[in-house]
Amino acid sequence: MTTPATIAAAPAHPASRWSAAPTGIPLGGRDRFIDLIRVLAIAAVVLQHWAMPVMQFRDGQTLVSSALQTPGAQLVTWISQIMPLFFFAGGAANVVSWRSARRRTKTASSWLSVRLGRLSFPVLAVAAVWIPLPYLLEMLGAPAGPVTEATFWVARVLWFLPVYLMCVVCTPVAEKMAARRPLLALGGCWPAR
Repeated sequence: MTTPATIAAAPAHPASRWSAAPTGIPLGGRDRFIDLIRVLAIAAVVLQHWAMPVMQFRDGQTLVSSALQTPGAQLVTWISQIMPLFFFAGGAANVVSWRSARRRTKTASSWLSVRLGRLSFPVLAVAAVWIPLPYLLEMLGAPAGPVTEATFWVARVLWFLPVYLMCVVCTPVAEKMAARRPLLALGGCWPAR
């Protein structure tokens, strides 16, 4: 038999977590759709960047170019522009995480230290490999041209990292701005008052 006490103790319908969120981002738990978008965006970025550099050996020389220099290949970029989706999903995940931390009375600085710590691990892993690797490859006799070009490509594809770090750092302010002045938040403008 259902009593008022058991009704009150029953978990709320999942849709209710959206009702109190003015921006449509859930107030609690994980948003599986955003998680899926993030995974797909990251996988697409990795696959595309692995496919971009092309090395050829011609007339005793190593030539390094981009797959996008193949005739017609640049048309693919009109379809495969994944970075806007990456930033959208990352921003939504940051807002969900920040709201959850704020409900647990975490400060912006403590939330940022955890969030930035999570981002630093993969960057440190890439740095740990790619800082010594060119020197090691040259010591082992690898041709300098391809090693230099590969190192350049690794550094080049990390352009988004400082931009994403700025997005993470701005999340607490941007979330507050979106609640007060959503149109100004779209332009990244902080209201004067």
